[in-house]
Amino acid sequence: MNIEFALATKADIPEILTMMEEFYAIDKYPFSKKQTGENMLSFLLNPELGRLWLIVSEGSILGYLVFTFGYSFEHG
Repeated sequence: MNIEFALATKADIPEILTMMEEFYAIDKYPFSKKQTGENMLSFLLNPELGRLWLIVSEGSILGYLVFTFGYSFEHG
């Protein structure tokens, strides 16, 4: 299996939000797709906040990895 990491773009937000929503649902954490989407767009447009990569294999997104410099999607 060949795994690659690709920097996320604005176009990737809907798919990432779906993955996040499914992950949060496991433990019944509250999740606002609208608010998180707005936060993610701000995060992606401001690289000084960190980086978000997609984990990709054979053209399919397997997951994502977020590295932040003092930013929290959970707390906005």
